[in-house]
Amino acid sequence: MVDWHYNGHKPQDDAEFQALLENYLEDCQDEEARLIADPELDEETRGQELERLRQKLDGLHNLLARLRGQEVIGPEEARLRREIEEDARRGLIAMDTVYSVLRPDIHRLDQNEKGVVEGGILTFERKQGKLNLQIPLPGFDGVAAPDEEKREMALVAVTEVARAALGDYAARVMHLLFEVANDYPHWRTPNVTFSVNEFLDRLGYARDKRGIHYSKNRRYLMRTLVALNNTIVVAERPVYDKGKHYRAAVREALITSIRTIYSNDEEANAGLSTWELFEKGTPGDIIQVSIGQAWYEGVRRRDGSPGNNYTLVPRLGDPRSLANPGHSRTEDRMENYLYTRYKELKYSKLSIAIQRSTALDKAGVTTKNVTRATQILQKALDKLQVKGVITDYNPRPLPLRPNDSFTVELNELAFYQRRRSEEGSKK
Repeated sequence: MVDWHYNGHKPQDDAEFQALLENYLEDCQDEEARLIADPELDEETRGQELERLRQKLDGLHNLLARLRGQEVIGPEEARLRREIEEDARRGLIAMDTVYSVLRPDIHRLDQNEKGVVEGGILTFERKQGKLNLQIPLPGFDGVAAPDEEKREMALVAVTEVARAALGDYAARVMHLLFEVANDYPHWRTPNVTFSVNEFLDRLGYARDKRGIHYSKNRRYLMRTLVALNNTIVVAERPVYDKGKHYRAAVREALITSIRTIYSNDEEANAGLSTWELFEKGTPGDIIQVSIGQAWYEGVRRRDGSPGNNYTLVPRLGDPRSLANPGHSRTEDRMENYLYTRYKELKYSKLSIAIQRSTALDKAGVTTKNVTRATQILQKALDKLQVKGVITDYNPRPLPLRPNDSFTVELNELAFYQRRRSEEGSKK
């Protein structure tokens, strides 16, 4: 039962009543945060007070849901959604840890990388064979070799797919899909619906004078989504369970389905087949996408229960501050890598040694110009220091040889808070 009072003022209508409930809910959430952080409370008292308060919060959430015409959920789901909102207030979203760890290697576009064609599939092998990216080749039946002309056409087509699925732009699209999936009304579920115009806004694109996005940017987004749907990711990770070592294997596209609606009045879509609509057409205003369950299991399991193998990562940030939408922020990639290393070292080390070549790879710096690469990497580290993620790095200037190392000093408070937030959200 929700026990609250009007403070001498009775609401005049449903809107005012809802506003009062929302204010009271915020007060209860503040009280919850105070109880969690109060150092003077013993654990038994803290647990009792939190249980009493969370029952009240569950009641408030259900009452507000009824007023808003939304679904009424159980206490565990209500608690999860409060945690999601709290993470969101800190600028964090949940990303499946398996995908998060493999992300830099999946979305690494090496123009000189040579794949292997076998059975009608072009395969790129990475991480010593523990990660494979498989792209179907049109015109190959897997048995008879195609003629030279068909082969050339197929390789051109698959190169376009690879460029769309494996580059930094695709990484940013996936990051934003995880962000959309994280928030209301999806609440960390992999099946998402979004407006193309709003999605492009959040990717950092500008609208034209009519208030909509240019067709070329809309088509590029759709081409990337299709490429992510066509590219099969085969990966493995080590698992230790009950004294035995296992190799957990995953084989699934990052996106498993795309659904949208096209207008017959749009000239760009006239005369296109259904498949060509996906490949070339300007997407409809609303798109429905499913993130591959294998790449979302750590966030939300197949049965709908919360996952326990995800990493809290920063949001993309204010679109106005984003650089060219074809590039994810170098400092964000470096921060995620540092946190991954922090976890791998069992949270016991704040001084992290990194080889220059590894740092450039994980930060997504691809230029071959040594001076320019050093400037980009050092600028990213400087931004992390200003942000308070790290306290220092040395030597300065950074070493220039690929196998030379430098040391990054992590800010204990920042990484501890991120760890506690992540662990608290998984309970």
